[in-house]
Amino acid sequence: MAAALAERTASTHSAAFVTGTHQLEIVGYSALKALGGSHSITSADFRVAGHGWAVLCCFDDHRLQSLSLMPSTDGKSRFPDDGVKVMSTFTIHSPSGKPAAMEIGTSRETKVFSRRSSMCTHVLPPAFDELEARYVRDDRLTVRCTVEVLREERRQARHRFVAEPPPANITGCLAMLLDSGQRADVTFAVKDSNFDAHKLVLAARSPVFRAKFFGDTRDSSQCWFRIHDMAAAVFQAMLHFIYTDELPPDTCTEGSRKHRAAMASDLLVAADLYDVERLRLTCEKMLGELSVGDVATALATLVLVNGRHSCHQLEAFCVDYVADKWEAVTATEEYTELKTSCPAVLYDILEKAMASLSHRQHSSPSSSSSAAASSSSSSAAASSSSKQMSKSVYRASEVWRGSHQLTIMGFSDALRTHAVGESIRSGTFHVGGHDWGISCYPSGYSEATRGHIGVFLQLRKRLRDGRVKVEEAFTIGDGDTTTTMELAAEHPDEYTEFPSSKHSVAGIQQFVSLEAAKSLYVDQQDRLTIRCDVKVRKVLSPWNSSPDADAGARSLADEIAVPPPNISRHLEQLLETRLGSDVAFLVEDTKVHAHTLMLSMQAPALLKHVDMAATAATKKKRKTIRIDGIKAVVFKAMLHFIYTDELPPLDELVRAAAGDDDGPMATRRTRMAGDLLAAADRFQLRERMGPLCENLLCDVITPQTVAATLTMAEHHRRPELKAFCADYVSSPGVLKAVVASEVYKGLKASSAEAEALGRIMECVVASNS
Repeated sequence: MAAALAERTASTHSAAFVTGTHQLEIVGYSALKALGGSHSITSADFRVAGHGWAVLCCFDDHRLQSLSLMPSTDGKSRFPDDGVKVMSTFTIHSPSGKPAAMEIGTSRETKVFSRRSSMCTHVLPPAFDELEARYVRDDRLTVRCTVEVLREERRQARHRFVAEPPPANITGCLAMLLDSGQRADVTFAVKDSNFDAHKLVLAARSPVFRAKFFGDTRDSSQCWFRIHDMAAAVFQAMLHFIYTDELPPDTCTEGSRKHRAAMASDLLVAADLYDVERLRLTCEKMLGELSVGDVATALATLVLVNGRHSCHQLEAFCVDYVADKWEAVTATEEYTELKTSCPAVLYDILEKAMASLSHRQHSSPSSSSSAAASSSSSSAAASSSSKQMSKSVYRASEVWRGSHQLTIMGFSDALRTHAVGESIRSGTFHVGGHDWGISCYPSGYSEATRGHIGVFLQLRKRLRDGRVKVEEAFTIGDGDTTTTMELAAEHPDEYTEFPSSKHSVAGIQQFVSLEAAKSLYVDQQDRLTIRCDVKVRKVLSPWNSSPDADAGARSLADEIAVPPPNISRHLEQLLETRLGSDVAFLVEDTKVHAHTLMLSMQAPALLKHVDMAATAATKKKRKTIRIDGIKAVVFKAMLHFIYTDELPPLDELVRAAAGDDDGPMATRRTRMAGDLLAAADRFQLRERMGPLCENLLCDVITPQTVAATLTMAEHHRRPELKAFCADYVSSPGVLKAVVASEVYKGLKASSAEAEALGRIMECVVASNS
């Protein structure tokens, strides 16, 4: 058995930085500078993370040129073949504390020290030469080197997982429930077809259905509805998506491009009507992809989404594409028909297309030939609405919003300790995938703005690619002001630090006068609060006019993002909110609500228990069933699995049970995993939950818990878990730790536990035979 299990392994990798600091006092600093030429001095050796290091100071042309970290000169630093990752920072300290310590090499870049490359050098900036005299006292310069060495440990854990659970299949179970019609409690009549469904599932997935079935309306008691203005195939496809989080396969692959675009358009309208967000975004992406290379589809799609506030992302894409292909658009039958039947809609589209072209031509020094052709062919319309042509396209779906509040405690003290040009920095916050911070200058940003508080929004980390458009609104008390800025990634493929870049900050140098701040905005506790509301949106690069311009359009269509499936989260929210709950369990002293529909789909054994209790309780409509022999936290975790096909994190369950359980953390983890395994067996959730629990027991096993795990393996008849315990005990060093453990000593002293002790010995013998 052990040999068979050997192929199922998992490795663990742990990493942590070990930090050490060495201070070098350079005495006789002026003499070293006066030597001239190129020369260097080396510090005494010091050790960090088991490796020897030294600081190298290089002088050149009568100045300190660079500071370097190098291996120790004693030759005892032997690096492994793959090297050692190190981060080093130098600081030069002023004896008086002013100016503040100058940091050299703060990029946080990692240097790999190996047998071939063993030096990390930081060149002193010109600013040091200007302030050098303020850092030297008594002909002594103090340099401090901080070394962070990454200590990595790779440990292979044999047989870490003994069971391979089947994949989560909550959507498959819901699809079977929809197809079978079992327990359906609502019927929709669409044209000549009837569709049975389940109010609970529809309410979990659609806010519109939730309000209809569980709101305070007449619809909540109805079980039959007529759907107007929708094809049966469209409604059926929407139901399939609601139950499975994906469209029927033939919707995406079968039929002509025109047929697929028509189906996607109808589904987009249906998704908008019932507020099925992920379906709407899926249809937007389909229509965007189908529009590339087909201006007729792009125009039809644009007509569909024009003015539809929930589809800004698709509308902006189609506007840009139609503007780029305007000459081809005007040659289509759809354009001719639209010009005759809906001139107002066409005018609106034309206006947006011209605004898109104007914006792209303005932002790019080289105007495309296709853009020029479009502008020429529509000059008459453009001239009649020249004022509107200056508008840019606002992509609302690409906007991320966030806010951060900075409270300065003891504002009067801050004024005394922060001179002009010295800032108070907020913590880092995240908006639009970027790291931001607020910088406040309480005494003034500069001498020219002394007497006014300055506030700025700062980009604290790199821009990965492209550009972002940022709008920030600073608020203090009842006053606010708004500015805009644009940040560009100078090196899209590299980590780029922006704090010193002229594009890194934007704000107001004279935000509010100190006099006004003290009298109006500083509260009685001497606190000043500043809030920054941030809006970030990505700025897409203009399309080129090359013959392969559709490639650029495809890349933009790809940017219509569809979030990952979220049906499990929606079902979990049913459990959390108790919406539509029709059964309650009393476990210990805790009342837990659930839904018989979910039990029928995922836990027939538990449902049978409910039905038996209901019969005994004269079949009351709202049932409360007592469940004994199981902890409330374990029962809730099992329900979580029934609704989502996943177990909650083990440590969360252990913390939730902290009041009922004590002992070492390893013991509590094993006990909790064992209780979950017992629940899986008791309520016949063996197919997936059982293997998940076995793997949990393997993952948390220690020499102190192996005896308990082995007992569980035998009790629940888990041969692979038992074989894992045998292999674990026979691993190098483990048996010695088991024998030394308090648990083993307790087994030896208790005749009642002699059987468990015997099993451990049997496992050792079996694994070594």
